[in-house]
Amino acid sequence: MNALPQFITEIDGLDIHFFHVRSPHANALPLIMTHGWPGSFLEFVKVIGPLSDPESHGARAEDAFDLVVPSMPGFGFSARPQATDWNPDRIAGAWVELMRRVGYGRYVSQGGDWGAVVTDVMGRQAPGGLLGMHVTTLLGAIERPPTPNMQTTVPPEVANALKYGEPAPAGLSAEETIAYEGSKNFATRGSGFRAMNTTRPQTIGYSLADSPVGLAAGFTRSSRNGPTRTANPSANSRKMRCSTTSRFTGSRTQRRPRPACTGRTAPTKPRSAAKSRFLRP
Repeated sequence: MNALPQFITEIDGLDIHFFHVRSPHANALPLIMTHGWPGSFLEFVKVIGPLSDPESHGARAEDAFDLVVPSMPGFGFSARPQATDWNPDRIAGAWVELMRRVGYGRYVSQGGDWGAVVTDVMGRQAPGGLLGMHVTTLLGAIERPPTPNMQTTVPPEVANALKYGEPAPAGLSAEETIAYEGSKNFATRGSGFRAMNTTRPQTIGYSLADSPVGLAAGFTRSSRNGPTRTANPSANSRKMRCSTTSRFTGSRTQRRPRPACTGRTAPTKPRSAAKSRFLRP
């Protein structure tokens, strides 16, 4: 991890930790990548090389990216907010400012899980320099069904059927039906943790905040039962590294600033990253 260039900069009163990896190739496209929950910047460590130096990994130099990989507020080495107003809209605005500070006037954005929510908000905010966006999770399609006449990636009838666990709508292709059934299975059988985190965060919060075993169990559950569940030992190992990082940096995974739920909005002393360099406004 310390082999990668790391920085901390204060944005809107909060210290934000990030990787900034410049491509050795000229005219690389700047890309900001946002991790999910529960997770950290470690999610992207293995793709930094192929994305920033594709020629060394059997791809074309013209496909190279300059990478900015921030830690969301309350995660990893970013500071924890003092109030509950660091929502996806505010984080998206912070990412726009971050890209401005590191010198990128034109860039693209990518995110998965909660990172997809932040990336989606960036797209809706439509800052002048944002050329495009890519998400690996369509959380908004399930949680915020589209309104009439609203153009969306997921058709309204599919989004509403997912929300209520209904059979796949007619007219889907075979591939779309498979994707729909997987999403429905997660929405109806694998997403109970979201309801608990939203309505009864203390129930699981004390285990995650007070016990390394509880935190590891929570991360393991997300890899075994989540939408990207896997029996791959290396994937589960990555989950354990994320768990270890969360434990030793004080990151938590709940949403509300309560004793056992010191998530991205919890009041605590900020921490900085080893071997980090500092950028200030």
